[in-house]
Amino acid sequence: MTRLNSMARYYPLRRVPQAYSSAYFWRRVGPLVAAGVGTSLWNAVVESIPRRSNARAALIASAQRRAEKVLQDSQRRFFDQPGLDTLTVREMTKIGRSIARAGRIYLWTRMAVGADRDGRARQAMRLIPRQGYDQLMLTGLAIGTALGYFRGGRVHTHLWWDSARGELGLPQGHPRPGLRRFQAPTSLGDTAADIDDLYWAEAYGQSIKISRIGEGKDRRWIVSIPGTDHPDWASQPNVADLESNFREELNLPSAMRIGLLHLINKAMHADGIERDERSKERVLLVGHSQGGMVAVALAAMDPTKLGFTVDGVITLGSPARRIKVRPGVAVLAVENDQDIIPALDGTPRREADGRVVYRRRLVRPRHNPLFYAHSSSTYTETLRQAERHRLVAPWGRLGDVVSQLSQFLPKEGEPTRVLHGYAWQELLTPLKRSTWDQYFSIERPDWQPVSFGGEVEETLPHIPTPADILAKTGNRHDPSDQ
Repeated sequence: MTRLNSMARYYPLRRVPQAYSSAYFWRRVGPLVAAGVGTSLWNAVVESIPRRSNARAALIASAQRRAEKVLQDSQRRFFDQPGLDTLTVREMTKIGRSIARAGRIYLWTRMAVGADRDGRARQAMRLIPRQGYDQLMLTGLAIGTALGYFRGGRVHTHLWWDSARGELGLPQGHPRPGLRRFQAPTSLGDTAADIDDLYWAEAYGQSIKISRIGEGKDRRWIVSIPGTDHPDWASQPNVADLESNFREELNLPSAMRIGLLHLINKAMHADGIERDERSKERVLLVGHSQGGMVAVALAAMDPTKLGFTVDGVITLGSPARRIKVRPGVAVLAVENDQDIIPALDGTPRREADGRVVYRRRLVRPRHNPLFYAHSSSTYTETLRQAERHRLVAPWGRLGDVVSQLSQFLPKEGEPTRVLHGYAWQELLTPLKRSTWDQYFSIERPDWQPVSFGGEVEETLPHIPTPADILAKTGNRHDPSDQ
């Protein structure tokens, strides 16, 4: 039985997704797509019924029940067949690649017939990435920007609570975050529980918890980072939005990343650490979902350029395999087997660096199984299980990495300091000139995603920067940063 269970957990759809054809994918997902399209059409018919009709209310209720049934059936299908998520993303990248190919043909035609008088087609041809996943993400980012959905502007941050000074006050009009956890974490599981608490803060921006452990040469920091706050396409004051998701998947600095960096620097400034001394500060970043993506991106950076040293990272349900962390960083990637979010980067479940992965197989609940699989509270229990696993079996890679990360936790009697802050962003008004014009004023970063053997696409060129009007002027930064 043990052998069968271990074979079942291999999940070949995730380990070797390139071995499965599109026909295999559509045989399993096609019925769900058909049901979803049928439900959408039926909803459109119901909405077209005159409001004064007596039958309208009953039909709307029937349509809602039908939509809920399709949603639950889809969640159960993906929960029970881990790996369909990876195949779904890979099929979507094929669509992105087809769109990019059509765009290249159009641009080449314009150049061939002499219609590219301003050189825009030639410039756009150079910027189209070759890899399907990058094409998909960049297309979503460009469209969201061009249509005015992504309008994130200047990023602001504020530290509002300090265990050494108490409540520091809030900007005018900002509600007090409804947090309950104001003590430094005493276990790795506590860091995940802190994230769960931050999700319920209901602040104006994205709440972040920063804990300083120890003093002097033994000083170290633990930062708890929540994930995406809302799934709306339109940008909101909270920086943990879909625009940040698109940017982080391309390893482009997002409003969330900028806000986090400012808060960490403000916390170190409050603790009396001068800017030129901060690169020696040791930091453990713990992030759920999007927060884990930001943590891995920072762990890949040179500490002298970043401003502090990321020595440890814990990711909880994060799609972050495309970025390789610096050598020597202790990384624990925690993934629930039935969580679809870690598969959103489209990569196989293999690691290109030294990170250790701890996975937990879940039992399907009766309602909303995919939400349960990705929930921060579920990941809190999974991380606590990893800690208990280390106590039972302290040897091996898992025991080693948990032991390394546990060294950030406070020892008995050691002084601690906890700071709470949050980041928010201004929203841009529509521009007078086309955002497509801004889209073409872009530059190339010097980053390349990780390449896995056996991938469908083996060429990995530089990723172009999206249409971020303010990034080049520095207007996304918080002018109050210390």
